[in-house]
Amino acid sequence: MTRRLVLRKAQLDLFGPRETTVHQHQRRSAHGAVETVTQHQRKVRPRAAKANLWERFGGQSAPVAGEKGYREPITLDPKAYGGREPEEVARTAVEECLRYIDDYEFNQALQTPPDGFDDEEYDDFGPTWSQRDVPDLLGLPWQDYQGNEITEQARIDYALWVVGLAARVRGYNAWGDPHFGEGETLPLDDLDLPWDDRYPRADDSLPQWVAEAILTDSLYPDRKLRLVPVSRKEADDYIAKHHSKLSDSNPRTMYAIGVRAGGRLVAVATAGHPSARWKYAPADADLPADQRRKLDQRNVLELHRVASDGTFLGAASMLVSRLLRLAPTSKRGDEAEPWLFVTYSLASEAGASYKGLRELGLRPTVRQAGKSAAGGARGAEATTKALAHEDKIRWEAGPVAGKADWSILQKAPKAKPARKAGILLRR
Repeated sequence: MTRRLVLRKAQLDLFGPRETTVHQHQRRSAHGAVETVTQHQRKVRPRAAKANLWERFGGQSAPVAGEKGYREPITLDPKAYGGREPEEVARTAVEECLRYIDDYEFNQALQTPPDGFDDEEYDDFGPTWSQRDVPDLLGLPWQDYQGNEITEQARIDYALWVVGLAARVRGYNAWGDPHFGEGETLPLDDLDLPWDDRYPRADDSLPQWVAEAILTDSLYPDRKLRLVPVSRKEADDYIAKHHSKLSDSNPRTMYAIGVRAGGRLVAVATAGHPSARWKYAPADADLPADQRRKLDQRNVLELHRVASDGTFLGAASMLVSRLLRLAPTSKRGDEAEPWLFVTYSLASEAGASYKGLRELGLRPTVRQAGKSAAGGARGAEATTKALAHEDKIRWEAGPVAGKADWSILQKAPKAKPARKAGILLRR
């Protein structure tokens, strides 16, 4: 088939057949004779648009009532926290505290008891603010999660928690450090900060989002993990912020699903049409080509991304388990043909989220060698290019999945020789 015919066929497949309209008109030639001119105008007759995969499957991402994995959504009293969402309360408190934490009068207020000092002389010339004013400066509400009014001391204690976390965000070891080192400071170790080992931090510093997450979690009475649907934009934004390797999402998304602890989103996963081409069943890889079963590419569901902030163990496994259960009903091709679930992990990763799903049939089947290093790139392109050089483990599940080979998880990756791009090496 010639190149022109190939392009013509591709054009017909993409746009549909053409309609030809014939136009005739008369004109006078250079010699004065009247002649009839025929013109053919061709228009593309658009083919009926195919259903968008996201529109077709996206609504089935999270389980519904009566389905395995469903949990009732958490609902707070309308009067809880003065009608404000816990996320908004935590975010405002941290932001306001970071705004005031280097202020001299704010630091003096932190060290002044709610009723002031007993020294009358100090009261005459001392600070006008005290710990009683700190909750108002941070925008803390007077109501708890049930809408009941809380005590003044409870607000003060919570405000001190916020200050302690904000100080860690700045990398301070005590209030007033380092700006007021000569004055009296209160070590942060004296505070019972509401965190534990699951929240990521570097040495004594915290990312701001972690401080907000700690406070948000403390405001929810129920922090059970729940599978929830998320929009593509929510999934894209979360992946860009929390994915450990790839910050960009895959455009072939069919499903986007999240896990919430209380009301906070702690993990997200996307899945959809596979990136690689599949022609034969992986289970028949050892058979001659003429004996292999053909695999419908449209019946393959690939897990594209799993991103977690690391604050709740088991969140990523919940997502993978849910998508694995959706694979049999995610066929876009022949319903009579088998389905396949596939995903990849770096050989350097532990793959704990996948190992725990062995009972559902997920297993490692192939170790794919990385490509040789070549060329240079920047930003996201550089990250993607660097990952292409690493060995990967392919995980599969389904009736035609390949044989399990757990030994490939222990094999040491082979070093790839570096190759300089754009330079011809001569001896």
